[in-house]
Amino acid sequence: MKTPTEYLNNPGKSIREDYLTTGQAARELRIAPGTLQNWRSQGVGPKFIKHRRSVFYLKSEIEAYKDKYFQMYSSTTEWKKDTFT
Repeated sequence: MKTPTEYLNNPGKSIREDYLTTGQAARELRIAPGTLQNWRSQGVGPKFIKHRRSVFYLKSEIEAYKDKYFQMYSSTTEWKKDTFT
């Protein structure tokens, strides 16, 4: 996998193949872009890449974050049991 710098220095290759902007990552996570910005400043949330003034998220990092923190439940009772025990 190429680094953001390699993509930015190769205009024939789209950065969209492996990397997401803050807005795109926020849509994937179904949260506001400002939430991701806050998470970055607090040191929480998915890992990101900073290149100069731009921020990128690896698609694989967003998927890994969703797998780790997003869970499906069949009932509120099941959620409460998992959350409060």
